[in-house]
Amino acid sequence: MINILDSMIEKRISINEADDILEEILDKFHDGELDATPQEELCLDKFEWTAIGFGVDLSVLASWRKGGWPTKCNNCGKAINYREFGWKIVNDELVCIKC
Repeated sequence: MINILDSMIEKRISINEADDILEEILDKFHDGELDATPQEELCLDKFEWTAIGFGVDLSVLASWRKGGWPTKCNNCGKAINYREFGWKIVNDELVCIKC
């Protein structure tokens, strides 16, 4: 297991290394070589894992873990509580599901 975002925040790994680790973990999962899910293996919560599913850049996600997730839609400005879902990631920005 690796806490991929904390490792990036603490500068123990670069964004390129993080991308390689993510790809390696996903490959191992699909090849049946992991006992845990990729989410568990990378120490990601369900919100972070969902964001990755939308294709968010790991460096953006690490900055959100460190400094807090955005609290409003990047398009319309509507308040968003990421813990309630109702959002998606577009171009590495948090937007409400209606935008």
